[in-house]
Amino acid sequence: MVTKRLLPILAMFTAFTFMGSDTACAQVEKTFQRTDSNGQIVQTPYVTYEEFQSVTLHRPDGQVPLRELLTVSSLDEVIRLLGDPQSVERNDDPDDASFTAWLHYDRDTTVEYHGFADGTLGITSIELRSPRWGLEIGSKRLSPGGDIADLDKTVRRSAVSGKLSKKNNKSGVGAIYIEQPNASKNEKVEPLMNGMTQFNFKTGKAGTIDVVRLSRIPSD
Repeated sequence: MVTKRLLPILAMFTAFTFMGSDTACAQVEKTFQRTDSNGQIVQTPYVTYEEFQSVTLHRPDGQVPLRELLTVSSLDEVIRLLGDPQSVERNDDPDDASFTAWLHYDRDTTVEYHGFADGTLGITSIELRSPRWGLEIGSKRLSPGGDIADLDKTVRRSAVSGKLSKKNNKSGVGAIYIEQPNASKNEKVEPLMNGMTQFNFKTGKAGTIDVVRLSRIPSD
């Protein structure tokens, strides 16, 4: 049920073919080649699964390791880590005792979890729209309100490649993929959940970051 609900959101990111890896610099050091939805071969930034777990979520009065948000067992534990939300929205499935919960914080910042029928809990999305929140990936913080000029070239180009790279138009959707855990260094890069678990961000025409997201299929 969760996978079907997330597929429309992530469909624009899934038309790709993996062709190896290369090295860039700064925020995310590794890239691999893929074929995007326009049929163009592009260099796409990615992090290892260990680096994914080491990402930090910055909030107005502190920070939380993503690793902790990935391993919580209850919504109460999430609230202990992130603080009291402005509101909590919950949708229960009467057929299998599962549920989806949205914790809403300031300026449309939302953290989403799915509760499974077996009692486990998995984060499915973090959506940040406030500059007071951010995700520290590698050595830099990715936050709403930031300028993509401050990001490294590879991450920046993931948002403004192809048709979106026209002069004076810096709008687009950038993505940072996550490599499968326990990946072999001698094999081609295999993104987690075929790329449907990823960090992504949306930019406006002036190059300002509007939204930062973690989108995740909660079976990894």
